[in-house]
Amino acid sequence: MTIMRDIGFSLAVGGLVVANLLSDSPLRIGMRYSAIAYLSVDFLLQARAGYLRRRPHWTPESWRRYFIAAAVPVGALLIVAGMLVALDWRLPIVG
Repeated sequence: MTIMRDIGFSLAVGGLVVANLLSDSPLRIGMRYSAIAYLSVDFLLQARAGYLRRRPHWTPESWRRYFIAAAVPVGALLIVAGMLVALDWRLPIVG
């Protein structure tokens, strides 16, 4: 991380902390959304930089292995969501 990214990250996290201490107001909402937007854009830019750095090394087989590995946590989240819906709807399958 560069010094500027460290400062920006610290300011965004500090903004989130200060926003949580404020009472409900447009300032609180603005601080929260701007901090989340900054952190999201920073994350996406870092992911893009990593992708561009690795792009020459990706093959069709490595993409397949990546998507299989990425599907495991997504599948687990879908199963958990399905179980929670079944509990909420009181379906007989969950007792």
